[in-house]
Amino acid sequence: MDTKKIQMAEEKLKNFSEGDESEEKLRLFNLLAWEKALVDFKYSLQISETNLKISLRRNYTLSIAECYRTLAYCQLMKTETEEAFKSIHKSLEYFDETDDKKGRATAWDILSHLNAQVGNLSKSLEYTYKVLQISQEEQDEKWIAWSLHNLGGVFLEMRELEKAKKNYMQSLRLFEKISYNTGITRISSQLGVVYFGMGDYENALKSHARTIACTQEPISVAYSLKEMGLIYVEQKEYTKAFRNYKKSLKILEQINHLERQAYVLMYIGKLYLLFNRIEKAEAFLKDALTRLKGEWNKLAVYKVYKEFAKLYEKKKDFEKALSYMKLYHKIKEEVFSDELSSMLKNLDIQYAVERSEKEAEIHRLKYVELDKERKKSEQLLRNILPDKVASELKENGKAVPVLYKSATVLFTDFVGFTQIAENMTPVALVNELDFCFSYFDSIINKNKLEKLKTIGDAYMSVGGIPETNTSHAVDTVLAALAIRQFMAQLKQEREEQGMSYWELRIGIHTGPLVAGVVGNRKFAYDVWGDTVNLASRMESSGEKGKINISESTYAQVKDFFVCKPRGMIQAKNKGKVKMYFVEGIRKGLCNLQGNPDDAFWQQYESYYGSHVQFMNIP
Repeated sequence: MDTKKIQMAEEKLKNFSEGDESEEKLRLFNLLAWEKALVDFKYSLQISETNLKISLRRNYTLSIAECYRTLAYCQLMKTETEEAFKSIHKSLEYFDETDDKKGRATAWDILSHLNAQVGNLSKSLEYTYKVLQISQEEQDEKWIAWSLHNLGGVFLEMRELEKAKKNYMQSLRLFEKISYNTGITRISSQLGVVYFGMGDYENALKSHARTIACTQEPISVAYSLKEMGLIYVEQKEYTKAFRNYKKSLKILEQINHLERQAYVLMYIGKLYLLFNRIEKAEAFLKDALTRLKGEWNKLAVYKVYKEFAKLYEKKKDFEKALSYMKLYHKIKEEVFSDELSSMLKNLDIQYAVERSEKEAEIHRLKYVELDKERKKSEQLLRNILPDKVASELKENGKAVPVLYKSATVLFTDFVGFTQIAENMTPVALVNELDFCFSYFDSIINKNKLEKLKTIGDAYMSVGGIPETNTSHAVDTVLAALAIRQFMAQLKQEREEQGMSYWELRIGIHTGPLVAGVVGNRKFAYDVWGDTVNLASRMESSGEKGKINISESTYAQVKDFFVCKPRGMIQAKNKGKVKMYFVEGIRKGLCNLQGNPDDAFWQQYESYYGSHVQFMNIP
């Protein structure tokens, strides 16, 4: 979108009366429709359809060509492939009656995109080279730069990443030479995609950061934020991924771009699915589909349907999974079949492969359901109970309570929760708790701990059960440090945004306990004993932002962590108890960020054997 051209056209249109049907006025509106198509194709579609009727009635050849071209572009974005092909060929017919080389070349650009959309990349490449040749003949540096940009895009689709990078870099140098910021930002974001494909995440992030720094164009910023989110997912930096997705979504909602909102919502849903947050994933995918109803971009819709199929397969609802997979293949076939029958006959082999793929996938889902149903009871148990306990319950019909001589219990609790919660809606409150506890779950899983339950705003987990180990105290403190780090980062972000935030107390105690299954209809894995009670007192006797541990825990972790003695502290119903605050990892065992380094893990392995994976929250 060229904002200077838009401003120029809008300024000139002020000189025309409302009823004026001159070709000059229509072509100014055509220019606006063309430049705004990427961000507001509904507006562009409406203008083009209105202007086309007037232009045909008045026989304005160039205006007719421009209207058909913009119509084709809008139909391309809606994946109305057959209509787009008809419109662009009509556009070329009228451009051929003029001497407008550039107009004809822009129509070829759309033909290139259409062929790429249906997978005919060799034809797409052919049209792109034709446009590049004309731009070079005209010696128009900006046009050449855009042509190189488009050529890089085709090579990107072909996964020829080095060629894509080469053309994008040539384009970037030209845009920088003529100081064309719009082109620079667009190329930077595309280079980010290329670097991501190459696995060069550092340069990918730098490229997208450059885009965001160089432009105030909302759609470009939103696109780069979304792409950065995808990179962070690959890097397993899920906090940053989620934050970038949310920022992207907010911008797209401000400019009311429903289609791109749907894509971001889909990626958020996929992120939740990654953490087995099925209900959250389902809600975001449904929201994506709802927003697409008004746009009905077939390519976007079928991608969301495919994610629904994956979700319901993971949810063990194979009937719905099969239904969405059928919808996915139905729409995917529609996108291509129009071209198969009337435009691109050379795609016969591709469609045969697509049909075979569809039949094979439907066949697989249909017959895998029988096997999955037989395992449904076992899978349900494993979702609720630890694997070892679930196996025992399945084999014996019961799980015998077990006494563990040593385990470590962790409690967390939000400080001032009641006061802050009073100013939040129920939905916002639940979403905030879910956001925090989901990250806690990730941290707990990475540190060999077993999450037991949440009670209101309290969170409880245990190390050393049901699989026993000797490292549970160190594992639990590592988890506590990661949780504290996450909450500190969240606090900083909320303070910068002028928002309220929660602070956390964490308490840890090590000792003997009994663990087992309670209930005969709704099973729950729980623990009992004085160790549990004392761990709870460690939490309630702590301070916000602090990790409070007992003397028994301190004895097991002191070689790894700096612990500040608190002396004898009064604990409810326990009298005075010796307590310590964990300050962090000992010097010589941590990096500059305070996270475990190689020396830490070497010491860990010498004490306990294989080590856990510390989750560094950004």
